[in-house]
Parts: sequence; C-alpha cells; structure tokens
Amino acid sequence: MAYQPHWENGTSGRLVGGQSLLRLSDPTEVLAAINRRLALTYQGAMSVGLAPAVTPLGLMRSAVMGNILGPPVGTLGGQPPSPDAMCWLWPEPDADEGKTLVAGPGGAGTVNLFARLNGGSGWTDPSVIGQYVRAVHWNELRQSLEWIRRGRWRLPLYLAGGLFSLAPDMAWVGGMVGRSQAGELRTCGFAKFRGPGAAGQEPGLRGVDVLEGSRIEITADCDCDLAVYRCTRAIDFANDPPTWNQYAPAGAGAWSAPGGLGEADAEWMGQIHATSGQVASLGGEGVTAALQAVVDGALPNFTLARVDSGPETVGLTVFVVVEFDLREG
Repeated sequence: MAYQPHWENGTSGRLVGGQSLLRLSDPTEVLAAINRRLALTYQGAMSVGLAPAVTPLGLMRSAVMGNILGPPVGTLGGQPPSPDAMCWLWPEPDADEGKTLVAGPGGAGTVNLFARLNGGSGWTDPSVIGQYVRAVHWNELRQSLEWIRRGRWRLPLYLAGGLFSLAPDMAWVGGMVGRSQAGELRTCGFAKFRGPGAAGQEPGLRGVDVLEGSRIEITADCDCDLAVYRCTRAIDFANDPPTWNQYAPAGAGAWSAPGGLGEADAEWMGQIHATSGQVASLGGEGVTAALQAVVDGALPNFTLARVDSGPETVGLTVFVVVEFDLREG
C-alpha cells in the first residue's frame, strides 16, 4: 500500500494550537519516521536525549535538514562509492512532481521544502530554547516527513566477475564483455542495496515500491548491443569467484547452462544498444520487476552479455538507479 503516516494525536494528522496537548506519542512517532528514513539512507538510528543547548525538537529538525535531505553518500565504500548519489523527490502530483526536494533555495529542477511548508526559508521559531513547544512545530515536522517519501538512489554495479567460454574453468576479470565466432566473455557483479547489520534489519533499500523511472545506466567504450539479467545464484565474488562452468567452483555449484544464463541462473531484464562513451539507459517492466525483487530480499547480483558480435572486447561501467515510494508501515 502507498505510504500513509498515522499520527495518533490531533485532527486529520495535525495538532490544533491552543487546544491540542503534546503527548508522549508525538515525539515517538516523529522519531520513528526519522529513523525509517535514516535507515533507507544507510545510516544508523538516532536517539533523542537532553543536551544543554539542544532540544529534542531541535535534534529532530537537524536530522531532517541534514542527514535525511542531505544524506552522506559513499557510506559503504567501494570505487566508485556506494551509494553514489541519493536524493528525495517531490511526491505530490503537481507541476513540481519528481523535482529534487531541498532544504532551502535551489536551482532549476528543485523544490524548496520550506517554501512549500510555511512560505519561508526555515522552521517556524528556529530556536525553541526557553520557550514552549507549539503545535505548529510538530505539524511542520509531520508535514515534512510526509513529503519525504519518494527517492532516487544511484548505486554502482561492481562488475567483479568474468565468465569466459575459452577458459571455462578459470575465474576471469570482470567489467568486460565480448562475443565473436571464437568465444564469448560475459561479466557479472553486484550492487549494495543494503549495508551490514542484523538479518532483516540492515540499513538500505527495503519497504519501498520501485517506480517505473528506475533504470540501469551503462557506459561502454565501444558501440555494442547488450542484454542485462538479474543473476539468481548466490556468488562469493571475493573468495569463490565464478567461472563459465560454475557459479561456486569450490562448492561444485554448476550453472544450469554454461555461461550463467540458464533458466535457473538468471532472469532477463532487457536489451539495449550502447554508443561508445555515452550513457545508455535501460528501463521498463523487466528492470522494475527485477529491482523490486532485490528490494524485497532477492540477491542483488546481475549479469551482462554482448548480443552482437565484433572483434572488440568492450569495457563497461554500470549504475543501478532506483526510484521508489515508501510503503505503508
């Protein structure tokens, strides 16, 4: 179901000035909503304690302004770092839908959270030290979190394995594809949809609906036609890299078809023509379904193969772009 936050206290999700009393559920609910978004951006949960110069309300505002709307990229390392980019998108069905949501003035293609929130450039009563917390303060936090529900994450695909038909029992270097009458070279790798953590609680992409704008971005160093698959086999790229014949050589795990594109090995996502040095974008139902499967817990492994032929070995750089909406809950 589409994301619909539940706020226990108030009328239609809002506190009424001069009537509503602040309840313990109010900061608890807001903190839970903040932590859900921090988890989506590969960050740990925050707690709200008392500090000499900072109120719990101030800490929550800072989290929304900083770590959520300006999430730190590259938190999982790698080269390029993962995630490569994260931004929240304006979710309302109006002329600004899909623009990047920012906490302040921005350029073309952006929506200023505060211009929509209160017609200003910051929170109402930026400092609440020494004064009462008002209904408007909590209503602004609630509204901002309701709007921060649609995102676009860009994750590098680490092409860590090569499958070479002329050396079928040897692990090969990833990141390249080739196809000629003599043989074929395919490449496979993984994206980091989640970070380290307890099973089922890892920070990263979970509990979201993948949108049609999601895509695979491919840059090739030669013109070529490529097929992209979601690899359904569990592969240990670091300690037991795959070969043309086996996805797990140390455990005698053989592909259902040599080269890793058998029915039990891979799910087809789509085919695309790549022009040398230009970004080719592959979207559509196959991509959306595959990325949704990964978000829901399937393996984040992918395989690419050249479907035309030529003398060149083609080098590839690949990114996975996931656009999503939060789900209910």
